[in-house]
Amino acid sequence: MADVSSFQRSLVAKVVLREIVEGTYVQESEQQPNYLFTTEGKKIYRANIIAVIVNKQKIGSITNLLLDDSTGKMTLRFFEEQKNIEEINMGDVVLVIGRIRIFNNEKYLSAEIMRRVEPLWLKVRSWECEKKGLLSLEEGAKEKNQKRIDPAEEVILEKGNFASDNNALGRSIQEDVQLPFQKIIKIIKELDQGEGVLIEEVITKSMLGDSEKILEKMLVCGEIFQNLPGRVKVL
Repeated sequence: MADVSSFQRSLVAKVVLREIVEGTYVQESEQQPNYLFTTEGKKIYRANIIAVIVNKQKIGSITNLLLDDSTGKMTLRFFEEQKNIEEINMGDVVLVIGRIRIFNNEKYLSAEIMRRVEPLWLKVRSWECEKKGLLSLEEGAKEKNQKRIDPAEEVILEKGNFASDNNALGRSIQEDVQLPFQKIIKIIKELDQGEGVLIEEVITKSMLGDSEKILEKMLVCGEIFQNLPGRVKVL
């Protein structure tokens, strides 16, 4: 059981900054990692966040990046100089995986992974969080009124996990999602000559109405990546 608990604690949770701001930081014993206890009752050990950098401050070897994802703001802190930090500027959208820390009663993020992503990934995260009920009814009202079903929504929640209270519905969703997902993977592999494939070319070849959304979600979950601006490869 100890091994299972250790594995669960290492999982990365997709969150919005509001969850961290409103959550309670819990300090455990030396043998157990600290975590954030959210208002929804979740324990967050490592967070996956997509946000815009709205401020950048360097104090000695410490670099502070102020993140804003429209639900809240929080500092992303680096204690050592790193080359990739120098390449990040205000206005960039970044995907961050890191741990939540606290100093002088102020929460901040300590990054394990940070990479620049296209601005449209912010929309993806907004859709995901609205789906999970993390956004307010007012923020999500427009999408709810449209009653739009996103065929790739389940792809990035947990790779290979299509949990559903209704098994039959879960299988149906999985089948609908896997087909376009696998089709895009196949297209990229066929067209890739070593330098990746243009996103526009993948969209054209796939002939899927939601190809852009599926590509966005595949990038976020790590199934594909951008090796060059506007180009993608399969991991």
